[in-house]
Order: sequence, then structure tokens, then C-alpha cells
Amino acid sequence: MRRNAPDEKRQPRQRGELIRRATSKLTAAGAVFGVGALIVSTSLPAAAFTAPDRSPVPRQASTVTVQSFAAEAAVALQAPSTLGRDGYSVTAPLPPPPPPRAKTVRLFAPVGGLLYTPDPNGTIRWPFPYYVPIASGFGPRSAPCGSCSSFHDGIDMLAGGGAPIGAIAPGVVSAVVADRGGYGTHVIIDHVVNGQKIQSTYAHMIAGSPTVVAGQTVTVGQTLGFVGNTGASTGAHLHLGISIGGSFIDPYAWLMANAN
Repeated sequence: MRRNAPDEKRQPRQRGELIRRATSKLTAAGAVFGVGALIVSTSLPAAAFTAPDRSPVPRQASTVTVQSFAAEAAVALQAPSTLGRDGYSVTAPLPPPPPPRAKTVRLFAPVGGLLYTPDPNGTIRWPFPYYVPIASGFGPRSAPCGSCSSFHDGIDMLAGGGAPIGAIAPGVVSAVVADRGGYGTHVIIDHVVNGQKIQSTYAHMIAGSPTVVAGQTVTVGQTLGFVGNTGASTGAHLHLGISIGGSFIDPYAWLMANAN
């Protein structure tokens, strides 16, 4: 009985050692498994462990916003033409209306009341064989230009540029003058009417247009030159002056009294 005592004591010790070893191995394996599970759980998305939702999702109708722009030259109150493509619209304006036509502005306004009836066969005549408006009468006036006079020593007749100018009576040409100021290009004729010496002046002719020379005898109605705009003038016209004894008189009144 004494020989078996050590063996009996040794067996419990050996079983306890085996249990501790097994426990330590299980503990190590559990730790390794826990670490692996932790790695997997942090590396995969949460949705990896759930089944995908395969229920049909209703499609929404797509909306297209139509963009448009208008050209800068659009004209107000006009119906534009429109073109569209690929969801865009382009508004093209109609061409602008043509500019208004320039108004014709007369440089002179005829003086009311200065009317007459020319006689193309008279021995004393008006400078033109037809009626011509008179734009400025004889006497005081507002100067129409900087170099124009404030006392008008004749009458301005609107026959139109280039119209031929006729002598009011038979006579002799006393001067043909090419002047840049004042009367411009003009002709002066000496007459004797009813025994009285008079002079007639035809001013603002086209430069170089006089058809007579000094000392030449002319007949009534003979062309002396053409209406122009030379000298102190604001537009094409004939300035007709009549003087007696070196003093200018009213040509309109004289012709009304003497032309037949």
C-alpha cells in the first residue's frame, strides 16, 4: 500500500496540468477567432450581410427645361420668328424698319402777298417768263447769314439752281463781276426806261455762267447767266436789284408798275 501512494498523488496533478493546457489553447484559439471576426466586420459594408431589395422602383418622368434667348436687336412690338431644336428655342428679330425719309427743308420761305403775273412778250419783263416765289422782299430784315445785310436792297427770287436769268429791259452791260463775297458772280446792266436811267443787278449766279460781257448790248429777256449760290448766300436764288441815281429802290414795286 505504501508503494502506490506516490502514483495516486501524481495522477491528480497530471490531470490538472492537462486541463490547464487545454484551457490555454482554447483561450488562444478564441482570441485569434475574435480578432479575425473584428477585421472582417470592419472591412465589409453593412449592406454586405443584408439581402438586396429587388422590388421594382417606379421611374420618374424626366423633365427638360426649354432654354431660350432673344437677340439683342429685337424690335419692340414686332412679331419675331422662332426656331426650335433639341430643347432650345432661338428668337430671331425681324429686321428694323427703314429710317424715315429725310424731310425736304427749303432754305427760303416765300413772302406772302408778293404775287405777280409775268408777261413773256412785254417790253419790260420779270427775270423769268413764269411766276417765281419771292423769298425775301426789299427793306429791313433779320440777316439770314453772318455776312448777309440786315437791309435788303433787292428781292430774292426762287427759280431753282441753274434756271436761266433774263434781262428785264433792253440795255448795255456795264459790269460782269466774279466776287467771292457780297453779290458773288453778278451782272449789271444800264437801261433807259421812259427817259429815266436805271441799273439792274443780277446776283449770286453760278460761277463762270454769265453769257455776256461788259459793253455788250442786250435785248429784253436775253439770257444773262444762270441761278446759283455764290457770294453771301444761303441757297440758290436770284437777287434782283434796281437802282435809280445810285440809290436802290424796291424792284417788286417798280416791276409791278412798269412790266407789261
